[in-house]
Amino acid sequence: MKLIDFTHKISGSIPVFPGDNPPGIHSIETDYRETALNITSHTGTHVDAPSHMLKNGRMLDDYPIDKFMGRCICADLAKLYSSINPGGDRGLSVSLEITKEDLAESLKHADQTDFILIRTGWSKFWGQRIYIERIPYLSRDAVLWLAGFELKGVGIDT
Repeated sequence: MKLIDFTHKISGSIPVFPGDNPPGIHSIETDYRETALNITSHTGTHVDAPSHMLKNGRMLDDYPIDKFMGRCICADLAKLYSSINPGGDRGLSVSLEITKEDLAESLKHADQTDFILIRTGWSKFWGQRIYIERIPYLSRDAVLWLAGFELKGVGIDT
């Protein structure tokens, strides 16, 4: 199985959700290389556990590691957002809601995979305010449609 790592490098300047503390990263002087990290659970590329939203939800370490590996297909929706230019005349008037129809067109074999990744191309705004302040999101009908498949997970590049 080919493994692909999608993580962003964590640095002191990585974008964080408004109100969250930026990562604190500094070297510690010892006889060997040592780095101190102070980050929140939403720093950089991460997986939200059910406990993030549900009072008695499971934590990530409650799952076996194979829960996070498997076959994957990608819904490439970057064309929906390719014309967005925060400083241009299209500005931010484009809807950022991802619908069931948007996904169904790209995911003809969603019943034959473990994971679905959604590519919006939003990374072109990495490091800009728009990257955090206006984010493509799944509509209710898209979430319900995805919930109908036996998936290990759904990921989005935002």
